[in-house]
Amino acid sequence: MRTVKVTLIKSAIGFKLNQKRTVEALGLRKLNSFKIHEENDAIKGMIFTIKHLVKVEEVEKVKPAAVKKAAKPVEAKTAKPKVEVKADVGAGSARPPETKVVKPKVDAAETKPKAAAKPKTAAAEAKPKAAAKPKTAAKPKADAAETKPKTTAKKAATVKQDGGKE
Repeated sequence: MRTVKVTLIKSAIGFKLNQKRTVEALGLRKLNSFKIHEENDAIKGMIFTIKHLVKVEEVEKVKPAAVKKAAKPVEAKTAKPKVEVKADVGAGSARPPETKVVKPKVDAAETKPKAAAKPKTAAAEAKPKAAAKPKTAAKPKADAAETKPKTTAKKAATVKQDGGKE
């Protein structure tokens, strides 16, 4: 089978959804990105669908490079603390030698943050509630017969210009 190099030369923005998805299916993400595919009927059809967006070149069949073995993941070992002993120089000293414990350095990524537990107190749990506001009584509505229709300044100006006729 032939091997082809498909390069995206034009953005799929503004084109139909099936063309955008075909670009994604070919593994093309950014402009000038390329993928090497073995040419078969499915790839030919995809290229035909987006031929206005891609450039296709025939390339020699590339032999896969020697696959490197993945390095084994390094396990986090719990390091034992080292103990340094300082001896007193004095010969007739009655004190025991000083010992100092040196803690091993631990990466920040390996440590888990400890959640600080807050003690609950009776004062913190019992919060006083705000006093409820008294509801105001609804105002009585005026009768429709007693109220005059409101006229706006614009309407009043047009009435004066027409001489009172509407």
